[in-house]
Amino acid sequence: MKICSWNARGLGNPCGIRTLCDLIQREGPDVLFLQETRLSTREMESCKYKLGFQNCLGISSQGRKGGIALLWDAEIDLSVINYSSNHVDAIIKDSCLRQGHWFLTAIYGFPETHLRHHSWNLIKSLCRDNDKPWLVLGDFNKILHAHEKSGGNPRPERQLRDFREVVDVCRLRDLGYLGPKFTWSNRRAGDKCIRERLDRCLVNSEWWASFPRAHVTHGVAAYSDHLPIWLNLEGEVGSHFVKKSFKFEAMWVGEAECEDIIKGVWGRSEGPATMNEALGLIKECGNQLQGWNKKSFGNVQAKLNNAQKFLHNLQERDPGYGSY
Repeated sequence: MKICSWNARGLGNPCGIRTLCDLIQREGPDVLFLQETRLSTREMESCKYKLGFQNCLGISSQGRKGGIALLWDAEIDLSVINYSSNHVDAIIKDSCLRQGHWFLTAIYGFPETHLRHHSWNLIKSLCRDNDKPWLVLGDFNKILHAHEKSGGNPRPERQLRDFREVVDVCRLRDLGYLGPKFTWSNRRAGDKCIRERLDRCLVNSEWWASFPRAHVTHGVAAYSDHLPIWLNLEGEVGSHFVKKSFKFEAMWVGEAECEDIIKGVWGRSEGPATMNEALGLIKECGNQLQGWNKKSFGNVQAKLNNAQKFLHNLQERDPGYGSY
């Protein structure tokens, strides 16, 4: 199972949705937790099929602020226990575990400093007994240690103690990470650049014992000021399960050749097509469009992948590039 948590910084425009769709297409998460969607519950619900998920719990934003969503595949036996504007608490059934299930708490920490204590009280209120596997992940909007910030004024030690106290009281541990050290940046250059590790995965000892091969990777996504974090519960580091499917590209609309291909393929059908005939025509149409796309525009996906690798390489040059 692969879980992704990402503060998307708004999905109300085509660029945001396109970036997220590409992220999902490339990495294939089974569970996706989004923060700052800036969408209503109804808007988020309408997005779930576009994103390739069958299940979605969306909590509306307040104007242009906030909004969270938890999405999961049909194969994942997940039940929501409770939720608010800043969290979703759920139980996931897993027949491979001795307990038969484990708990997931997805957190979007209060951004405002004077409200931050509500985040800590929320986590404490959801704290599980240590014999119940429990994962807490998301954007906590707070660093745990002073070295998790670069640039700007140092965080007051009192604020760090508050977060560490929650981790200690709930007997949680940080899962660590692979990749860039920081998950958030103010995107400024030089002396004005501030970076922090605000996103993470915390687990109790029973969860860690249940998934000893689990690992976290800080990903790449240029659209937001946050990096997505990927939690792989099993498998080798760097392994990927990618959902492969034909995707009609928006840039094809208005191209005469695109219209000609579609008309040419579907024009072969005499009268109403049977289900099998329709599926065959759809497949043929997709193959021809993909061939035309590569010839006319080049391999756009390969170019995008190369750009992602280039961005990833730039992040690797950072002396703070992290490991477990």
